[in-house]
Amino acid sequence: MRRKGTGSIVPLMPRARDDRRAYLAIAGLIALGVAVRLLVLRSVGFPADVSTFEAWAEHLVQVGPAAFYSPDYLRDFPPDYPPVYLYVLWVFGTLFDGEPLRLAVKAVSIPADVAIAIGAALLTWRHAGRMSAILAAGLWSLSPGPIFAGPYWGQMDALGSLPLFASLVAGGYGRWATAGTFAALAAMVKPQFGIGAIVIGASVLIELIRQREWRPLVRAGIAGLVTVLAVGAPFRAGPAELLELAKRSAEFYPFTSLFAFNVWSVLGGFYEPDQAFVVYGAALLVVGLFLACVPLWWRRDTPTLLAAGALAAFAIYFLPTRAHERYLFGALVLLLPFAATRARLLWPYVWLSLSFAVTLYFAFTRFAQTDLKAPGWLEETFFTRGGQVSLAAFMIATAGLVIWRLVRGEARLEPSPDRTFTLPPHAPGTMRSNARR
Repeated sequence: MRRKGTGSIVPLMPRARDDRRAYLAIAGLIALGVAVRLLVLRSVGFPADVSTFEAWAEHLVQVGPAAFYSPDYLRDFPPDYPPVYLYVLWVFGTLFDGEPLRLAVKAVSIPADVAIAIGAALLTWRHAGRMSAILAAGLWSLSPGPIFAGPYWGQMDALGSLPLFASLVAGGYGRWATAGTFAALAAMVKPQFGIGAIVIGASVLIELIRQREWRPLVRAGIAGLVTVLAVGAPFRAGPAELLELAKRSAEFYPFTSLFAFNVWSVLGGFYEPDQAFVVYGAALLVVGLFLACVPLWWRRDTPTLLAAGALAAFAIYFLPTRAHERYLFGALVLLLPFAATRARLLWPYVWLSLSFAVTLYFAFTRFAQTDLKAPGWLEETFFTRGGQVSLAAFMIATAGLVIWRLVRGEARLEPSPDRTFTLPPHAPGTMRSNARR
């Protein structure tokens, strides 16, 4: 116990016990999420993606990074990923072969998912208390979308979402060099995670315009540029080469929607030629990214940067043609702290998260090479053309509701007034509301 003021006694032990119990709850939820991921790890996954990553890993071991993007290999087996994930594959190819290599490729998202859950829990605990932190860890660890996209499918979107999340949190705390570094790393995992660089870039420009403060721009810009040059140098990939790589990747699938349930999936369907729509989609994307950054004019704290990043991720998924089914992944990561702290965003987040998982399942079952087929009742209901349009409309409406509530004041990490989560008391008088933490 410790005396506070004159004669009053503040009990410390119950609070320490509550904290320990919260840590154990967070650890238990994350461990449960890891266990579920390990259970699905041995699935065949998406054979084309997994075998491609294995081939890249083996090729990196054979020729090294400097020759990886060579024209001959680009023609025969074109790699369309920037270098960050290739470093991981290079390590995997050096250490593993055969089935261990396949499992390593499919497991790459698991540590990133753990880091996302921990990062979101720490952030929400700082702002809203222990129960919100537990909720954040549980929402991500047990969400079906990341489990399906990562260890089941074999993709690595969590690996790009992690530095994206870190860049915006760092920027919100004024650590602009760190923010620039993480934003550059995210963009060099996959181009769609470059929304972090857009939001950080807009923030430091606004700092310069409104506050006449040039140091954020210099720090973020230099850190980002150094990161790009350092990561790309072993692959002989500078900024120009990386932009060409992103351009080539965007041109590889000239279709309306690559199973993204967005406006073009409603208007044009999936995998239809997009010549009539691509310019309009690009224009909508530019407008959407601009509007996502508008709130930064007034505030550039962590909640506002996370909200701007989530809106930019919505723009990447819902507005352009050629969007893949997993482009919504980053938005769910960036919205996670809001869902755990703001009551008016929790259920829209859950709806969007579950809908995202359904769309991943739909996309996966469309390919003959996969071993997973949708049951007949699902094909005759939700997966009909009418069901697809209805699901897309529902996701667009839910995203619109999230945007409306963020803009109308929910872009905060303090707990909602009606959020009264508490841990059970150990003794009379030890119950606490998170609103006071």
